[in-house]
Amino acid sequence: MAEQTLSSRLVELRDNYREEIPDRIIHSDAPDNLFKVRRGWFTSLRIILEESIWRGEINDPEVRKQVEKFIEFVSDDYGRRMKTTPEDIAYADAVIDLVLKGQHPDTEGVSGG
Repeated sequence: MAEQTLSSRLVELRDNYREEIPDRIIHSDAPDNLFKVRRGWFTSLRIILEESIWRGEINDPEVRKQVEKFIEFVSDDYGRRMKTTPEDIAYADAVIDLVLKGQHPDTEGVSGG
């Protein structure tokens, strides 16, 4: 199996998971578990971003600064919360968009937040 690129991994997390917050807890073994509200989704995004910094795939200093701020948020502030908010999801999507825009400066339609 070919290794996914940073862009494809981020697009998968952004586009293949639902943003709505269900009225029940969604466990990883649930048949319909593709929700951004899940702590596992945030952890996956944090790991991908950390790995990308380590590999040197995020080169723009301002983008890297924002990514590091998000990683700290997920590791500290978000980790202490009981529930994910719509603002948490919007923040995560904005960071994904920022990184994708940094990966593809000519991409249209990618918002920065």
